[in-house]
Amino acid sequence: MNFLEQSLDGRNQAGKYALVIIFGFIGGQILGALPLLKYVNQSGQTTMDFGTMGLDLNFGMILMLLPFIVSLILCVLLVKVLHKRSFSQTVNGTAKIRWARVGYAAGLWAVLMVVYILFELAVDPDNIAFQLNWSAFLPLVVVAVLLIPLQTTCEEYLLRGYFTQGVAGLTKSRWLAVLVPGLIFALMHAFNPEVQAHGFWIVMPQYLTFGVVFGLLSVLDDGIELAMGAHAVNNVFLCLFLTNKDSVLQTAAVFEQLEMNPVRDTISLMVLSVVFFIILYKKFHWDLSLLGRRVQK
Repeated sequence: MNFLEQSLDGRNQAGKYALVIIFGFIGGQILGALPLLKYVNQSGQTTMDFGTMGLDLNFGMILMLLPFIVSLILCVLLVKVLHKRSFSQTVNGTAKIRWARVGYAAGLWAVLMVVYILFELAVDPDNIAFQLNWSAFLPLVVVAVLLIPLQTTCEEYLLRGYFTQGVAGLTKSRWLAVLVPGLIFALMHAFNPEVQAHGFWIVMPQYLTFGVVFGLLSVLDDGIELAMGAHAVNNVFLCLFLTNKDSVLQTAAVFEQLEMNPVRDTISLMVLSVVFFIILYKKFHWDLSLLGRRVQK
């Protein structure tokens, strides 16, 4: 095992984590948001409605993703300087990223997302509107495929990688290394529009499910590549193929969900996550008893 054990190198001081979070993530969010704030101030809007701001949806999405790209760059640099830990060592504790795992998880989750859309079309076809606009969709493909994986990698690198290693180094508990970052991941999305529209306790279980499942994958697989692949394709897929008026990223997707059903969406996500986990468990022959073992050299 290498991933969590990377935190036992004597450079896991809490002060360093505070510096990375404050100057890396928060600082990157502030710096990266300056172009977006410029347009918000010019338009006089109080909401992120790019249409009323006079902005193209694709350009608006670039502005929304930019803070995560800046945060990713700053966090990687700070972790390298403060912890002497490379990008790959934060991903899986070694000098090489397992790209095949990233691709496998992305492909598997994409298949499950297709099943989800087909299910929605079957059970509530009147709630799904076809709205393909090629002139807006083709640029969206370029933006989504190039930039959204950077946004999701920022979240996975910081939470499932760096912060998970920190929790493991501090507590020596693999379960806490799953649950604490998973809870923080959910809370990071507490101010998303869909949460505000439908209620904290209704929507947040979706994010908590993602956070815990991705944490389990990372601890059992000794690295975050599976979470990186699934998270990236999930966000890319939704941006390209299914949007709704409450989505944090408004896009020219192929389908629009006219009314979000958060309870059904949560149940669907839980079912898909269980199927996803079982397939990966069978493929990679994980030892579930690992979760109860202390993190040690």
